Amino acid sequence: MSTEIVDIFISDDTPGSDPVADVVVRIYQADGVTFVQQATSNIDGLVSVLLTAPATYQLRFLKFQVSFTQPQQIAILEAPVA
Repeated sequence: MSTEIVDIFISDDTPGSDPVADVVVRIYQADGVTFVQQATSNIDGLVSVLLTAPATYQLRFLKFQVSFTQPQQIAILEAPVA
C-alpha cells in the first residue's frame, strides 16, 4: 500500500462552463459508511487529497443551491515504481 496525491476537478457539465469553487467534497471508503476526509474546491474547481492506494472511495459533493450526481466512486491505483 502507498499514498497517492489525487486531484479532483469539479466543473459544471454544460459545455464551455467554468469550474465550480467552494464545493465540499466528502470522501468515504467504498462502503459509503466510513468517513475518510473532506476538502473544499478552490477557485479553479480543484481539490487535492492524499489517499491510500490501491483502494476504491466514494465521493459526495455539497454546495448550497447546486445539485450533483451522488455518490461518485473512484478507484485509486498505486503509481508504477520507476
